[in-house]
Amino acid sequence: MMNIDLNQLERSKYSSVMFIIISVIILIVNVGACIPILGNGVESEHIWFSLMDAFAFFQLILAPLVIASLYTLCVQVENKHNMWKIIKSSGIDLNRVFHIKFWFIQKKLIALYLLQLLTLIIVGKSLGIQLPIPWLDLGFYALSLIGINFALSAVHYYLALRFENPMLGMAIAVFGALSGIGFSLISKMLTYFVPYSWYSFLIRIQHNFVDGKLTQHLISPNIYPLLASIILGIIFYQLGQKVEVEA
Repeated sequence: MMNIDLNQLERSKYSSVMFIIISVIILIVNVGACIPILGNGVESEHIWFSLMDAFAFFQLILAPLVIASLYTLCVQVENKHNMWKIIKSSGIDLNRVFHIKFWFIQKKLIALYLLQLLTLIIVGKSLGIQLPIPWLDLGFYALSLIGINFALSAVHYYLALRFENPMLGMAIAVFGALSGIGFSLISKMLTYFVPYSWYSFLIRIQHNFVDGKLTQHLISPNIYPLLASIILGIIFYQLGQKVEVEA
């Protein structure tokens, strides 16, 4: 077997500038879209949750597309130059390659989302939010975000490995994003069965009319998306390991 540092080899396949540009664009879009929430008043009792809810809502639209794009790219890098054949002929364990490729992208996604949440906190504080940061809620929120991203990543990694057409994963991501938004607005029950809509479970503020006045009510965090994401992610990650790629 050839003595190859697979982690270093995987890093060499991508441009750092490309990841930086993508990260900056996503950060500006996601965080920038949440800032108008501050126009409702930085003294609002639930202002931090309003920001978190807005961020979660935008993930219904953007996260599936970002995840599908990155995992399609990481598989197409090998397909483009028939690298699977070279990897097989070199005697390298394909399962190890699948593992390294998946977690290379996943680590970047985790870092990107933590950076976005940190930026949201900094911007919120700099624009006048004086209320204390709900660290426990924010921690569970971040963990749930990462969990849902993991599940969708495993799904789209499997699709990219299983099917040669790179547009299939993107088409499913677009359909998933649209259906996720639709189900989250139409039927709470259906959202339990559509992973793309699980971001909506992170929305904590409910709006109700009481005596003709619109009021806000903070609901308890929902552990379902975190648990369901871990289970779904592990299932599709294992399925991805069993795919026989064309070489």
